[in-house]
Amino acid sequence: MNSRDLIARGYFPKELPPPFNTISLADFATSGKIAFPRYPKRTAKIYSHNHVRYNSLRRNLGVPNPVFFLEISHLLDTNWSTVNQIIKRSNFSKSKPTHTPHPQRERSISPVLDFYLIPVERAKNRIAGRYILHTDISRFYQSIYTHSIPWAIHGKSLAKQQRNDMTLLGNNLDKILRNSQDGQTLGIPIGPDTSLVIAELILCTTDIELEKRLKNVSKGRLKKV
Repeated sequence: MNSRDLIARGYFPKELPPPFNTISLADFATSGKIAFPRYPKRTAKIYSHNHVRYNSLRRNLGVPNPVFFLEISHLLDTNWSTVNQIIKRSNFSKSKPTHTPHPQRERSISPVLDFYLIPVERAKNRIAGRYILHTDISRFYQSIYTHSIPWAIHGKSLAKQQRNDMTLLGNNLDKILRNSQDGQTLGIPIGPDTSLVIAELILCTTDIELEKRLKNVSKGRLKKV
C-alpha cells in the first residue's frame, strides 16, 4: 500500500473521464511543503454526483473533502498489515482488495477478481455445491453503519468498551468518515478506493462468522461472489 498512489489513482470515482484526476494533489500532499491538519475537528459535506448508468439505476457517487480523504489514506497505508490480516481470514470473498501497480490497472486498489470473471466463478461453485446461498444487500455502501467499522476490526464487545479510545484504528476510521460526511453515521462514499477496503473489512468479518455457523461447509466451496 502506498498513500501517494492511493491519492493519485484512488480518490475520484472511476466513472469520471481521465482529464479529472488527482495526480497533482498526490504530489503536493506528499511533498512535505504543507502540514495538513490531523483529525480535523470540523465536519464537511461530501460532494455528490448522480451518475446515470446505461440500462440500470442511478448511482450517487461521492467525493469527500480532500483533507479527510488524505487522513483515511494515511491510516490505511500505515495499518495495511492489520487490515490485510483481517481480510485474508475470509475463505469466501472474491473481491478482496489488492494494491495494483500502474499501468496494470487504472485504480490503486482493485478487487482480486475482475468483475467480468464473476459469472465464471459462480458456475464453478454451482458445480461443486449441493446448495446455493444467494443474498443481495440493497444499497450496501449507503447502508453501512460507520460504528460497525470498529466492530469489524476489533470485535463488537471491545469496540463498545473502548469507543473513545483513539489509539484504535477502527475508531479513527469511524470518526474521520463521519466528519467527512457532515457527522452522518449512515453510509460511506461510493467511488473512492478506500470505500472498497472498508466494505471488505466488514463483509470479510461477516464471512468469518458465517463459516463458524455453517460448520459442515468445506472451505473453498462456498464463496462470496
